[in-house]
Order: sequence, then structure tokens, then C-alpha cells
Amino acid sequence: MMRTGADYREALQKDGRKVWVFGEGRVDDVTTHPATAAMVEEYVAWYDRHLDPEWQDLLIAPQQGTPWAYVLPKTSQDLIGMGRSFAKTLFLSAGNITHTPAYGHLISMGVLTAVQQMGRADDQIAEADAYRKLIAETGRFLTFCGGAATIGFLAGPGCFMAPTGPTACWRRTARRCRSSFGRSGRAPGRAAR
Repeated sequence: MMRTGADYREALQKDGRKVWVFGEGRVDDVTTHPATAAMVEEYVAWYDRHLDPEWQDLLIAPQQGTPWAYVLPKTSQDLIGMGRSFAKTLFLSAGNITHTPAYGHLISMGVLTAVQQMGRADDQIAEADAYRKLIAETGRFLTFCGGAATIGFLAGPGCFMAPTGPTACWRRTARRCRSSFGRSGRAPGRAAR
């Protein structure tokens, strides 16, 4: 059963997570902090949409009565239903709200398929399937962010909080990049094209 948006919001308030915002410090409540509250509300809406009668035909698999987000597809019709569901929900945010439970379930299906195709041990396949089922039952999954540091981090503390705004932040960042890569902006040893 899909949980409600209110259930999701309440879970965030009680789960003990530790979140920090650059330039501000620790966030006590992600559901009310100005840097995180709007995103929380997007996920609240994602959950509530699945319970809204006007969305049922698009978001719920008719044979299973399960949200398309949690279906383990077995037919081409399942894939078409999932695709329509994902396209419609992603369109609402122009593709910017991506790490929904549907995304976590898709990743877990990829892991399950990989261990099956690679002929891994039965216990590894069982663990991958159990993780997929856990996401389908709870909507909870592990995700992380990796990659390059954000501009705010590169530009230094208080960048986005500076009274001169993001333009000054960009200038400081550009100066740091030029000092690292030389005046041309290219990495050392790279020829111009």
C-alpha cells in the first residue's frame, strides 16, 4: 500500500537524519527549512498523487493494483504502463525531481537483473530481490550524491549568502579556476581548439 504524503513528511521528522546546508550549518527539520521544504513537498505530492482518484488510471497497474513505480515488469504492456506513469510524473517537474521511490525501484531491478545474469550465488540473488521488495513495500531506498563540489563550495564560505549575490560568487569561482588552470581557462598542457 502506498503511504500518504503526510506519512512521508512525518517519517522525515522522526528518522534522525543529519543534514547540513553550506553557509548555514545543520538543518533541524528538513520539512520546514527554506532550503529543503519545497523538495519535501514535491515528494509529498508524489505520494499523494498515487492516492488521488484522478491519477489512478495512470499510476496504478490495473491487474496488480500496485503503483507502476513498484511493478516488476513481465510483459511489454507492463513496460508501457510504467513508461507512461514515469513520463507523466517526471514531466510535472521537467525531469528535475528524479529520486522518487520509482527511481530506487528501477535501480534495484537493475541490480537484481545484474546478479541473475552474472550467475551469482543464490543468496546474492535472494538479497537483491529482498531489497527490491523492501523498496516496493516501504518506498524507502538508499541514495547518495557524488561528483564534483558545488560552485558554492568552490567559491568558499558564505558565497550564496553574500550581499552581492550569485554574480560575485561566480566571479570568485572563475578567479579560482583561472588561477588553477592559467589565464586561458584550459588545463595545463591542453592546446586550444
